[in-house]
Amino acid sequence: MSASTKKEAAHYVVTAHPPGGVLLTAKCNFTSPFSL
Repeated sequence: MSASTKKEAAHYVVTAHPPGGVLLTAKCNFTSPFSL
């Protein structure tokens, strides 16, 4: 997965969820699909 794709996914996470849920969602996203 390219760096630009990770950036877009991170941007989506930040804009699609409230601040309280960003860290949890981002952690799930970056530890599951991006690390495989």
